[in-house]
Amino acid sequence: RRVSRGAAAAAAARRAARIHTNSKGCTFVFQRSLRKLPIPKLEETCERYVKMVAPLLSADELAETKRRVERFAAPGGDGERLHKQLVERDAAEPNNSFINEFWSDMYLRDMRQALPINVNPFLQLRAPSDADEQRAA
Repeated sequence: RRVSRGAAAAAAARRAARIHTNSKGCTFVFQRSLRKLPIPKLEETCERYVKMVAPLLSADELAETKRRVERFAAPGGDGERLHKQLVERDAAEPNNSFINEFWSDMYLRDMRQALPINVNPFLQLRAPSDADEQRAA
């Protein structure tokens, strides 16, 4: 009887679950079987960033942001250097995604508060002003 690769993998996962779920420390038992998160290309990240902040900025602010992003992403710039470091860091950890260590350090290791309430990461670019409230209305 021939078994497909998917069925064989599912059976192996069920066996592993039976073995490990009754033992202590089983939280990361399937970590190695998870696919790593892909690292987006620097250009894509920069484009998404500009698209995200565009509604929040005036025309002048958006133009300045675009100039800074272009300088950041330019060949030989900080963005290229940092992106290379991120790719190298990811390659050095074959069983974890690039974000794992950052997430653990920022939200789990240093923060001892109730998770559902206090661990919802967000980014606030600047405090809202009256002009922002009027623009949003």
